[in-house]
Amino acid sequence: MRTLVTFFVILSLFILPRLFLVKSAYADTLNKDIGLGSEERTSIRNFEKQTKKSIEDADALIRKKELEKAIKGLENALVSVKEKVSVYENNAQILVSKGKEDGAKIYYREASSLEKLAIQISKSLQELAPLEKKYKAEKLRGESAQYVTEGFEYLKAGNLDKADANFKKAIDIYYDNRRAKDGLVAVEKARIRSNARRVSELLKSARNNIQANNFDKAEKELKEVLMLESGNRQALNYLKDIEKQRSIKAELQQKHQVQAEYREINNVISSARQQMEENKLEEEISQLIGQIRIQIEEEGE
Repeated sequence: MRTLVTFFVILSLFILPRLFLVKSAYADTLNKDIGLGSEERTSIRNFEKQTKKSIEDADALIRKKELEKAIKGLENALVSVKEKVSVYENNAQILVSKGKEDGAKIYYREASSLEKLAIQISKSLQELAPLEKKYKAEKLRGESAQYVTEGFEYLKAGNLDKADANFKKAIDIYYDNRRAKDGLVAVEKARIRSNARRVSELLKSARNNIQANNFDKAEKELKEVLMLESGNRQALNYLKDIEKQRSIKAELQQKHQVQAEYREINNVISSARQQMEENKLEEEISQLIGQIRIQIEEEGE
């Protein structure tokens, strides 16, 4: 902040007064246009007013700390002034060739004034350029510092993603921001601590789910552990245990299914045997009844 204050003190003490001198370069020329026609005098006055306004606008922009716009305005004014110098010198030569020396002197005088003006504008631009560069750097450092401040606030609140984004943005703006780089290190350490807590919670929950035969949920938790710590040995062992228990469960289910099928077959066989015995008994009874009928008939005769 102190650097920015010093910067604008320099502008006030050295560059702005020079621009005031530049603006006054036209002051003595406005009424010295004897020897020229009305249209020519109007043209000279209009350009004087136009250039004066350009410099006043640049002066106002500098005071508002809009240096980039001020420099652009002065650069445009400088180009216009240099072009007008060539025009006035050419006009003076034409008037000399026609024997109109009074008019030629006016154009030469105006060209000379504009050349002095161009020199003053050039000097101002030369001094403004490095100061504008420093101002930009200070402004970027300020913006970067603001992101760092917000980053540490997010870090304190436990919002690691936003903290990380702010520190990276600060470095994008101003690469040498040491606090931003320290902030990224702090975020990484916080992530490690946060991941360790999360891993511990997930492993504990997975163990309970395995004991409760809730293998799907346990497997999901263990995969999250491996996303946080790809080589976590405990999670890998738990996954192997789940696979083993699933295999044992599948074997038991298969055995139970076979036993159930066997019992069903036995039931079918038993039912068939019973049906066969019932059919045989009915046949024997039928035969016995037939024999009794025959015997009764023989005794009746």
